[in-house]
Amino acid sequence: LATWGDRIRLGAADLPVRPLPPGSEVMATLYLQAVQPIDVNLNVLVRLVGADGQELARDEGWPWGRETSTWPVGEVWPDGHRLAIPADAAPGPYRVEVSFYDPDTLQLLGDAATAGYIVVGEAAGEQRAQPLARFGDGITLLGAEVPAEGWQAGADQTVTLTWLAETPTRGRYTVFLHLIGPDGAPVAQGDQEPWRGVYPTDAWLIDAPAADEYHLALPESLPPGAYSLAVGLYDPVTQQRLPLLQDGKVAGDSYPVAEIKVK
Repeated sequence: LATWGDRIRLGAADLPVRPLPPGSEVMATLYLQAVQPIDVNLNVLVRLVGADGQELARDEGWPWGRETSTWPVGEVWPDGHRLAIPADAAPGPYRVEVSFYDPDTLQLLGDAATAGYIVVGEAAGEQRAQPLARFGDGITLLGAEVPAEGWQAGADQTVTLTWLAETPTRGRYTVFLHLIGPDGAPVAQGDQEPWRGVYPTDAWLIDAPAADEYHLALPESLPPGAYSLAVGLYDPVTQQRLPLLQDGKVAGDSYPVAEIKVK
């Protein structure tokens, strides 16, 4: 999963695969290996970091009490870290960020690396509402919060979409949010990788709902009238859109989440 300074390798990480409620404690276990001899005793720092870059929790010290200078080359060491999720933690995805440093000089060994993700919130089975739409590659749109007011020329709007992976996703996709005019052409769009790439679709945990914000800037010259707000996903490399599925059959490549009246 990661290598630090050509000396330490992360082979795997054992992390929760279901959403965790605020106020809970999680054990993150890293499987580490010395690639070559380590001549200093390094500390490992494990942090939970939100999509906004803010730290939620941390744990640091010698890897499970064993000095790195004593690690035999090639042997794999499990290293556990308890991370306490605050009771007031906001729901959503958090990346598990791992780094190594010399406690005497505070010098880092290489860069921090992402070992995986933890989602704070409710499990999918506790969601009452039926999904709005299902797309290919096991991606489900659970909900959409669309402002009822403020749709006018030159306005900036924020739409919150709640996503869920029903199966492991194989691709890394971008979400498109399009305001569609009466002629069927988009008049405004807000294409964005979910969580701005911090929590990409190919890393989504299964059955772990999470809400993400998308921004739409309306043109200054947008005339008043009736519009449709459509959502979908596409591969940014091939530009191929994921199919919208209804009863297991393809029903287009976007889902109309709301009818919008521009004043």
